[in-house]
Amino acid sequence: MNSSTFLQRLYGNGRAFQGSADSQADRDLSRVSAVPYSSAERSFYRYPFDLGDSPEHQNFIVFDIFENQGEGLKSVRGEKPFFASTLEKGKGIAGSIARGANAVGKILPESTALGALAGKVQNLATGKAFIDIKLAGDFTVGNAVSAANLVNSGLATGSIQQLASAGKQNIDVLGRGEEGFVQEALGLGGKLQRATKTVFLYMPGGIETKYAMRYSQDTSFSTLDTMSTGIQGGVKNLLTMATEGKLDAATKQASDALSKQLGMGTVKQLDEALKDVGEKIGLEGDLNLKKYLEAGQRRASNPFVLQLFEGVDRRTFDFSFKFQPKNRKEVEEVYSIIRTFKRYSLPSRSYGGRFLDYPAEFRLTFVNTDKENLYLSRMTRCALTGITVSYGTNPFTTFRPDEEGAAPTQVEMSLSFSEMEILTQDRIDQGF
Repeated sequence: MNSSTFLQRLYGNGRAFQGSADSQADRDLSRVSAVPYSSAERSFYRYPFDLGDSPEHQNFIVFDIFENQGEGLKSVRGEKPFFASTLEKGKGIAGSIARGANAVGKILPESTALGALAGKVQNLATGKAFIDIKLAGDFTVGNAVSAANLVNSGLATGSIQQLASAGKQNIDVLGRGEEGFVQEALGLGGKLQRATKTVFLYMPGGIETKYAMRYSQDTSFSTLDTMSTGIQGGVKNLLTMATEGKLDAATKQASDALSKQLGMGTVKQLDEALKDVGEKIGLEGDLNLKKYLEAGQRRASNPFVLQLFEGVDRRTFDFSFKFQPKNRKEVEEVYSIIRTFKRYSLPSRSYGGRFLDYPAEFRLTFVNTDKENLYLSRMTRCALTGITVSYGTNPFTTFRPDEEGAAPTQVEMSLSFSEMEILTQDRIDQGF
């Protein structure tokens, strides 16, 4: 091919690349994608096309997406924590508390402690803000007796019982919802809205679920044991001396153990000092005096170490999918699926550009035919932490070119997910 024809075709007017051959070419960024895609349009993507219909593809994964609304969150960022929000949903409970407090305030004068407290409780129940409760007025024995009689009479019992019941109910269900314990307990739940896209993909082989608990390698208590033994021996020694008796066998053993430990420490310091002297006069190597002493006693020091629980690692999941579209319609489906994962895995830029709003969260559900497959472990909400897309085979082959380019005959996509929450026993009881 004539090089001038090639350059004219590549850099000529009306082409994707414009500019001159001896400078940086500018891309025509008005050309967005070879596949039509609208983020606002409700779409359900699946691969292969007969997923859920043919007998061969009755097992699949549903990817539900929950996105951060960015600027739209201003109206809900002031929501109260889980307990307060749920309590207010029960209008009968809040109203009962308000009515009970109002009744208490009417019977007792505001100058009494309980009357002042009742007014504050009424403000709390009706949603009014308060900073602190200041009990003003005279608190007399008569007022205290009246208050006790009032509570015992049952006037406020209903409100108190409903408040306690609401609190217990929240504690019982806390962390058993879709978003997990921490989000609900801190009032961070319910901040996301379901996205317009849902993806259905075939079930890859080798689904693996790993549970990893983290323990410290070795936590040494040898110093604590030495101090404890010494203190105990010293106490026993003092008690023996106070009674003008002799050291008992246990105290003597403890004293001996402490003496040996202190001796070990002295030997260690001596070892370091002698080593320093040896280095100065040109001698190399470790004297190993501590080991020598242990060898002479034919025993080693008990390290006094334990392996202690530290935490739980988040579960991670990796999936790999191979796409081999057969026609233009399947090509568009595959590229829409890939674009959906790429788009919602990334943060969005705030209106002014100063902030990055959080990416979307993903809910993965294993499905057989038309229901969740409970033979596989459930997954809590996940973050999409990594995407790898490989285009084409080797050698690189494509479909027949069109005005948008040429689609590869094969595309592979790998997804890495990490759960948002740390699992506890109650989640296992729910099938996770």
